[in-house]
Amino acid sequence: MFFVTFYIMTTILLSFEKQVSSQQWLTETDRQVYAQDKSQLSLEWNLDKQGQKIFYATWKLVDEMNTPLQTLLSVDAKGNMIVTSSIKTICNPAKVFVDYLNITFLSLDQLTDNRIFVSIDFNGLAVPLTDLLYINYVAPLKFTQDLPPNVTYIEDSESSKNISFTVVAKGNPKPSLYWKFNEKNITSYADFVLSSEELPFDGLYMSIRNVLFIKQIKVDYIGVINVILKYGDETQQSPQIEEYVEIDVWYPPKEVVLTSNLTTFFVLTNYFVNLTCSAGGNPPPRYTISKADTILFNSLDNSVVTYLDPYEDSLASFLCIAENIVGKNQSNVLNIRVFNGSDYIRQDYDTGGNEWWIYYLVIVAVTLVVFIGFVGTIFVVRSIIRAKKSHQNVELETPWSIR
Repeated sequence: MFFVTFYIMTTILLSFEKQVSSQQWLTETDRQVYAQDKSQLSLEWNLDKQGQKIFYATWKLVDEMNTPLQTLLSVDAKGNMIVTSSIKTICNPAKVFVDYLNITFLSLDQLTDNRIFVSIDFNGLAVPLTDLLYINYVAPLKFTQDLPPNVTYIEDSESSKNISFTVVAKGNPKPSLYWKFNEKNITSYADFVLSSEELPFDGLYMSIRNVLFIKQIKVDYIGVINVILKYGDETQQSPQIEEYVEIDVWYPPKEVVLTSNLTTFFVLTNYFVNLTCSAGGNPPPRYTISKADTILFNSLDNSVVTYLDPYEDSLASFLCIAENIVGKNQSNVLNIRVFNGSDYIRQDYDTGGNEWWIYYLVIVAVTLVVFIGFVGTIFVVRSIIRAKKSHQNVELETPWSIR
């Protein structure tokens, strides 16, 4: 009774064995299949010594005891595999998964539709394992222009307009091509147009040509174009061939800005000023920061520290030029002015120097306001005191006036 119960329970549990998804091989010498958990299986084809349509399949089921299960398979005229016998094995079904498959096969030429249906018998209960698709031939996938891995374009140049990439995929059965740019579907970009054309069957394989047309290469299009060859749906978990080309766009420096670490006003003596120049551009530009006609530094670094003596530099003018292989641009002039004697320092962008008359007028106006206010206050106070004294005199003279 115990053995009968154990046999029934084992049969039921083994029926829940993992399924192997539809598989594909890309070459005759490298046929690989993958289970749903992405564990790899291996498959080999050889001519049977007896010359009969017999498949000898060895499945290695990995469990705690590494117990193998060997199954003898036969094939009908359409290439359908049928289980004819099996060797029983007992293992923990929670630990069982397919690790690899080794099959000896008579001839692939006898298959009519490139599909092989495989099932395995777990103690009398047939469990389908896979619907295998044998790919008879596939040509190497590549861009027809023999593009290098990295292609560089210059922004707004003639070479950056009307760009096209062409890929031809060959195989049996007919392959499919899927395009992406920076991990997004190629159709997500308005400037990207994709066309597809089926080429005539030449008796060995079918071909498909894809042309990706880009109206204008922009700075936003720096990234990677991927083209993927697969058989079937894009989401199908199966081997694939992938090629890519990196798009790089060069453009000159833009919006060059020169700044310092100064705020509006400082009281300074022997002061060190940190100047920083920022700009876009690809490839990264070199920065040249100059004081008047003297170059302070020329480097890929974008900052420099310079010394200012408030008793010597009444006006220091700085300029930054950013330049790369495409072009160059410069910043506005940065003026740092020093008030000798009072040691006030201020920075501003070049406006011709007329703002100092405004400062002088403001100082004069403030001085006049303070002076007028002071004089007015004295006048008001003296008027109040005079009025009080006059009032007291009136009170003292009033009795005599009555008499």
